[in-house]
Amino acid sequence: MNGAALRAAEQLRSEVATLVFTPDRLAVVKGGPAVRRAYFDRVLGRLAPARASLAVEYAAAVAQRNAALRRAAGGYSSRDAIAPWTEQVATLGRQLVEARTEVVAWLAALFAQRAEELGLPAARMTYEGEPPTVETLEARLDRDLERGTTGLGPHLDDIVLTSGPRDLRSFGSQGEQRLTVLALLLAEASLIAERRGFAPLLLLDDVLSELDPGRRRVLAERVLGSGQTLITATEASALPVDPAQLLEVASGRGDGPPDGTRRGRRRPASSAASGLRRGWRRSSSSGWRRSGPRSRGTPGPRVWRETERCTSTRRIRSGPSS
Repeated sequence: MNGAALRAAEQLRSEVATLVFTPDRLAVVKGGPAVRRAYFDRVLGRLAPARASLAVEYAAAVAQRNAALRRAAGGYSSRDAIAPWTEQVATLGRQLVEARTEVVAWLAALFAQRAEELGLPAARMTYEGEPPTVETLEARLDRDLERGTTGLGPHLDDIVLTSGPRDLRSFGSQGEQRLTVLALLLAEASLIAERRGFAPLLLLDDVLSELDPGRRRVLAERVLGSGQTLITATEASALPVDPAQLLEVASGRGDGPPDGTRRGRRRPASSAASGLRRGWRRSSSSGWRRSGPRSRGTPGPRVWRETERCTSTRRIRSGPSS
């Protein structure tokens, strides 16, 4: 980055925040609790990078305690060997519950606002995690020994997303679940810009296909001036505003407009408020190729070269996704 080699891709997290919408991200709403826990833990890492490793450290402590439980249950060690890991689980579990509670508090109001703008009324997110303590873990030690797992802690919690009295996981339509994910993404984008001083890169794949014209316009107006946004659509007419650049992809090839005025690399943009940073069209027959070997004629290099156009002096190649 900026001409210097990176020791690890994770270094990009402190420089570039990338938020991604794809149709399979609806699992954040309609999937099980583990998906939502993982999502909000990633949000924590983006909003508070110093605590990005907290969920991983807690998971490692739980795994070590589970291993100690199984060894003690099998007679290979004593119960005393479990105690250090019980303390570690209690300490890290308390920190993780506190961090998740903060994240939900940061996001809740903005999430409700963005959902309302998109036509999803009275949207709320709720987290009621109880931090584990050494005493509560010790109180259920016999059950944990019998099962070989730690049965208490934030690794079993859930974040509930609702619209009015309805749990959107069980009683939300496909369209409402899509709006919920978009509201989460837009709320986080606003928080990142506020807390970290730069707007995230938004990658929105097939985001317009199930939105009516009114919601498409709301989404477009919300991302205007918020940094770089790349949107894929099967038809250019699906975009309710003129994009800063349009790249059409058909038969495995990416081409700019017929007059060629938008081809090749762009110099850094002079204003972050010049509109949608990118738009491109995907052929319904050939699909959008974003992975695998990049051969001559495939759109991959050209599209990612276009991301070099940014609103700061840094050149951004890519960033960790959500």
